[in-house]
Amino acid sequence: LTDSHLVLEYDDGDGFVEGEKESRRKSDLSGHELKDHDEVQLMNEALRPKAMRWNISETSHIYLRRYRLRDSALELFFIPSAGAMSGGSAFFAGSRSLFIDFGAGSWGNTRRDDAAHAIMKRSPMQAVKQWPDRSGQFLHDELKKFTHAWSHGAISNFDYLMGLNCLAGRSFNDICQYPVMPWVLSNYSSEEVPDLTDVSNFRDLSKPIGALNEKR
Repeated sequence: LTDSHLVLEYDDGDGFVEGEKESRRKSDLSGHELKDHDEVQLMNEALRPKAMRWNISETSHIYLRRYRLRDSALELFFIPSAGAMSGGSAFFAGSRSLFIDFGAGSWGNTRRDDAAHAIMKRSPMQAVKQWPDRSGQFLHDELKKFTHAWSHGAISNFDYLMGLNCLAGRSFNDICQYPVMPWVLSNYSSEEVPDLTDVSNFRDLSKPIGALNEKR
């Protein structure tokens, strides 16, 4: 971390990224097929950048994140998300966002918080920042902003739901915590777009999903 840039570097490895070794052990590939598979992985590693850098002055949103049920990760969004409430278009674009995990245990949590403080101090004043020591109050205030904007028609239903996902720690950068949407429709058999003015096309929101009908 410099005064102006965040730089990530990694050493040459064996061609595998997280999770690939485990899937390799569980695969049904034969010895020859595994050898070919490993050669492809090594070729892929050779094409991966050995260092990546981001301009801290382009940081627009910084959030604390959980990874594998541990409070040890950080997610940053960069311009063109500036001015948006939850990350804007960068929420969907991996090239405009960065998700970093600092490892397991209390050490990972401490490293994450230290990194968050250092990056937030260098990022623009107007950037949205979830400071570690004020995280609870931050989430409360941001939720209040989202709800107020949505209830007054300033943001769409979709943007409101994406904002809730973002504040809940969900991210397109973590497949285990992918954003979710509520199930509100009941008509999935129509060949045409359902009539959204017809109440019968919506599920009964007064009941939980498990009590909608006898089948469930």
